[in-house]
Amino acid sequence: MSRIRTTRRDVSWSYIGTFFSMGSNFLLLPLLLVFLDGSELGLWYIFLSISNLTMLFEFGFSPAFARNIVYCKSGVSELKSRSVEHSSASSAVDYRLLATLLKSTKRLYLFVSLAALVLCATVGSAYFSHIGSSVPSEVLWPSWAVVCAAIFLNLYYLYVVTFLRGFGDVASENKAKAFGRLIQIVLTCVLLVLGWGLLGAALGYLANGLSMRLIALIFFRRHSGDLHQIDLHYGDVAGKEVYEVVRTISNLAVKDGVVQIALFASTQAMAILCSLFLELSETAVYALMLQFATAIFSLAAVYYRSFLPMFQSAFAENNLEEQRGIVARCSVVYLAVSAVFVFSVALLVPPVLRVFEPDLAFDPALFFALSFYLLLFNYHSMCCGFIISRNEIPYAGAYVISAILGIALTCIFEVATPLGPFGIVLGQALVQIAYNNWRWPLYLSAKVESNPIELIQLGFKMIVGKTVGYR
Repeated sequence: MSRIRTTRRDVSWSYIGTFFSMGSNFLLLPLLLVFLDGSELGLWYIFLSISNLTMLFEFGFSPAFARNIVYCKSGVSELKSRSVEHSSASSAVDYRLLATLLKSTKRLYLFVSLAALVLCATVGSAYFSHIGSSVPSEVLWPSWAVVCAAIFLNLYYLYVVTFLRGFGDVASENKAKAFGRLIQIVLTCVLLVLGWGLLGAALGYLANGLSMRLIALIFFRRHSGDLHQIDLHYGDVAGKEVYEVVRTISNLAVKDGVVQIALFASTQAMAILCSLFLELSETAVYALMLQFATAIFSLAAVYYRSFLPMFQSAFAENNLEEQRGIVARCSVVYLAVSAVFVFSVALLVPPVLRVFEPDLAFDPALFFALSFYLLLFNYHSMCCGFIISRNEIPYAGAYVISAILGIALTCIFEVATPLGPFGIVLGQALVQIAYNNWRWPLYLSAKVESNPIELIQLGFKMIVGKTVGYR
């Protein structure tokens, strides 16, 4: 078996990768504000929202495959639709099973990427013909075509990132993300200055996804020992074996896919809802705040995501103490980082924004309301990430019901009240507070034989006492 440990290098590159992901948005924002008008900027954020939506077409299979690759690398020789057959220290890696996982992943993502491309070219185009009348056709359609190409390639090469994550190679995954974002920043800046406008931003986005996945492929091939063993079995893997792996994994993956769609509906889809009820320029203001808040909580979740492979490996080995310690540390880091950056953005961003675009008003009250909603939402989502790492998903139904009720309540507020963007936040927040925000932290705490308060206390002691569980 190959025990997976999260190292300081993994955590450091996770922060670097996230920094470039956020930094690209912040560095490009002044140029986007200068070179795109209000309608084009609103359209750009909708492009990004739809691109994020299409990433859900993989329907939970990416984390499911990554999770099962971790189990396999940790000595598990038989995949289960729920829970796992715990390995022992003497368990060897089943490379035929690993080869079957790779072949299954490749075939699945080819199908998914083609399906996403067809839907974007049809349904997506019809949507933009409806809302994009304020943007010239010669700007709208070439830009949308480039985004469609980016969506296809991002999904098709997803198997590479999935396997890096499954191997526990968090550092290489985030190196690829950092380099891809750097390429996007440079290319987009050049094209915007040259006057390419919205099309230039779209080409930069395409360059990011394509280069990131090609660089990840280079890092993937460095796992020569594992890949050599996989190659010995890859050609012998039959279609029936691929089908059995997909069937076994799909039990949780499909449910997780539904959860991801519900999660998108409760967060990023709010920008799309804005475009239906508000003007594109107002949508740009709201989407801008959502971008800042999303970046903050993405940064807060970096530490937790770095430790997911280690947590999954600990679960495969039935090491409850290590699972508890990981949850405790990640909870404290998440809450601390979130608080620091929410207040920092609220203080620093408004004066900077006024310099570049005085017409875009940064409303602190709206930003704090949105941030508080996302703080609670992403915390219970983090807990759910640990729960599904234990190969169970009890929260799927609650996510779906909450998403539906949240959208319904949001629409009611937007139609029947003058709340504007506050109604979008309030409609979602009330539903999540009623159940998900408290239910899943309690559920996870019970699974690791603790409670939320004890976990916070334990995490604080471990971090202050410098007993962090990575080398």
